[in-house]
Amino acid sequence: DMAGTVARDPTVLTQDTEKLAGRHIEYMLSLGIPKMGPMIEKVPQLLSCDLTHDFHRKVAILKALGIRKIGPWLYKNRGRVVTMDVDTDMRPPVEYLQSVKSLQVHKVLETLPIGVFGAGKKEMMEKRVNYLSEDLGVGVNRVGKMISRWPYVLTMSQTETIEPKVRVAMFAAARAPCIQA
Repeated sequence: DMAGTVARDPTVLTQDTEKLAGRHIEYMLSLGIPKMGPMIEKVPQLLSCDLTHDFHRKVAILKALGIRKIGPWLYKNRGRVVTMDVDTDMRPPVEYLQSVKSLQVHKVLETLPIGVFGAGKKEMMEKRVNYLSEDLGVGVNRVGKMISRWPYVLTMSQTETIEPKVRVAMFAAARAPCIQA
């Protein structure tokens, strides 16, 4: 979709394709990205971003956080990481996740390539962790282990998914003694 790509990032037309985009494509191939077409279509800035100080820096951060298969992770993220700011979109959610006792940050990041980074994500995760620990009574020592095991709980709708399941589980628990008698 060339028209859509140009509409999202007109600088693509001004670049020396072989000189600049070629280096970007080589770098993405070296990371093991399985399909670049959908990524470039979604985020054409992949071909024109600062390779050394931006893209490579973010990849290094992700690797340092424990992402092992960086190519597939970037593909699942659709290259959105390139358009993110390290200090406003990446750092706050990671620092928050690191503050949760017993939480394995790399497991959450690997499972949720889209659900962790971005504006407002830290607050969303903080609200969910508070709900789990304060409202549901999941212990401070256990909430991090729980999220590491089921990271999707951080992105599920509280009112449409989590709360109805909790009500069903509480109802079943309350009825269990009656059934045994």
